[in-house]
Amino acid sequence: MRDPERDSLKDSERLVAGSPKFRRWRDKLKENGVTLHGYRVLAAISRDGQNLFSALLDCDLETSDSRVTRCMFIRGESVSVIPAVRCSDDGDWYALMVEQHRFGAGGTLTQEFPSGMVEGDDPRASAVKELREELGLVVRPEELQPLTREPLVLCTSMVDETVHFFYLILDRPRAFLDGLEGRSAGLAAEHEYIRIRVQRMRDVAGNLNFLCPTGVKLLERALGRMFL
Repeated sequence: MRDPERDSLKDSERLVAGSPKFRRWRDKLKENGVTLHGYRVLAAISRDGQNLFSALLDCDLETSDSRVTRCMFIRGESVSVIPAVRCSDDGDWYALMVEQHRFGAGGTLTQEFPSGMVEGDDPRASAVKELREELGLVVRPEELQPLTREPLVLCTSMVDETVHFFYLILDRPRAFLDGLEGRSAGLAAEHEYIRIRVQRMRDVAGNLNFLCPTGVKLLERALGRMFL
């Protein structure tokens, strides 16, 4: 007689073991001299029934001086893009932001840079896709410039996610910004319900999302200027 709970667990284990996200994290452990003795799949999510979206693992890990158990949240690589607009009418700098409810923050309505998970092996291509889906902007991959040589680690304690930061410079009139402000965007099929917001770059660092002040500082370093 089949045990549905056991079958579900086996499916989750296969989903995790066959995932490039998990293998990249496991290989990174090996590079840093950490042994993964084993893990138990507490939860595994797939949006399409084939590929791992995220997983929560209870892991048995050993370093050169200790052996520990840790819960790890496997998500993989993500991208975040700063669409920086230099307004030809007033000379000020603006950022094109996405506004949406974030349930990890208790449903708070947040304003963030366009972001998403990396699909495949090309973060830049994923960044292009996010700009098209979340802002309606169609850009070429070569128009996006990286802000860091290596992706940033989102949370060093229990999440494997890393963030590839890019920026895009646009010179546009005020009418372009006014036309985007408040426009609905996002993919309903992926349960994205977004409004586009135009924000002065000097105000972006005040958003309650650590990627915003981090991104502004990286952009200031890349452009050699301060947004005051």
